[in-house]
Amino acid sequence: MTRRTKTWLTSWMAVGVLAAALPALATVSTPVTSGLIAGFDASDVTLDGATVASWNDQSGSGNHALQASTSNQPAIAAGATPSGLDALSFDGTTSYLDIASNPTDFDTGTLTWYTVFQTDTFANGRILNGAYLDINPDPGTTTASYAAWGTMPGSGSLANQLRVHARTTTNGFISTPSGADTVNSTDFYVGGGIWDNSVVETSGYVSVIVVDNTNTRVSATAPGANGAPTGHQFTRIGSGSSLSAPTVSFYFDGMLAEVLIYNRVLDSTEQSQVESYLYNKYLVAGFHPGDANGDGLVNLSDLQILGDNWQSTTATWAEADFTGDNIVNLSDLQILGDNWGFGVGPDVSFDEALAQVSIPEPAALSLIGVGAMALLRRRK
Repeated sequence: MTRRTKTWLTSWMAVGVLAAALPALATVSTPVTSGLIAGFDASDVTLDGATVASWNDQSGSGNHALQASTSNQPAIAAGATPSGLDALSFDGTTSYLDIASNPTDFDTGTLTWYTVFQTDTFANGRILNGAYLDINPDPGTTTASYAAWGTMPGSGSLANQLRVHARTTTNGFISTPSGADTVNSTDFYVGGGIWDNSVVETSGYVSVIVVDNTNTRVSATAPGANGAPTGHQFTRIGSGSSLSAPTVSFYFDGMLAEVLIYNRVLDSTEQSQVESYLYNKYLVAGFHPGDANGDGLVNLSDLQILGDNWQSTTATWAEADFTGDNIVNLSDLQILGDNWGFGVGPDVSFDEALAQVSIPEPAALSLIGVGAMALLRRRK
């Protein structure tokens, strides 16, 4: 098997000297990491020949999405998104991945999840599906739910919509669609879901979020999702399951570029930050991560823009805020380093570029420190 992922090279300062100064340099680039229990993008997979055996969890939780059977593995769709990034392709008949049982992370009825998806068909194919041994908090009753929560393109009268669902304590199905003609079978979208069983006034609720390629956001909410999931069995990507057993069903036919799962409900500010990050990363044509000036390259010009705006708290993408949190910091520098040389290959190595950039103090010291990690990404 071949690992397609980031490779870091040690440069001209000892890594140990900088360890305490670099806590922000996590693998995940999303601006919201609190409560993140699984994070995937298509740059970090383990291949079994030409198909994906493992979608590697970048959250640090070890919740990798796995598929041992070659015939059930999704494929890589190179450069599929509008920004030119890769996606995983699911065939709608056989391919899916499973995150293994992890009750510590997944036993909760307060969840937020995001996917960047494109669907070829509208047939209720599950993009995500959570499975549990029990959904009923009554100690005298056990109600298994192998389809406790999830997200899917709709079907029939709900075609051209994204649906999000969660369960009641008796496995009742609570679902909310995104609205007529909010999704088509051509474009990529940012699709979000929230399950919050803690709101007593509504007996819990479930919400759907869709952001399209014009950055138009729609959302909808349905009350009554009061299930209490325990005994996590798996979280499935690319297909669903029957309700009472782990039988694979409802295969997703389309592509996924990124998946983020949080074991808490993100507030409105955090939702906006994550949605902006995913929109800019995938849905904006010609704006590759790290490409601040939009010329289709990630090079010295972009690094200079980042240096000029270092530690700004009101920054935009054009000012090198690649995470969507309005701050230019080490997370943005990591993204730029990950994508160094995109377009035509690097004109100089990353650590050489750091030495050339004119940066006001104290930003220069911070950037030189990061140079010790030499954020030189191996091109795929």
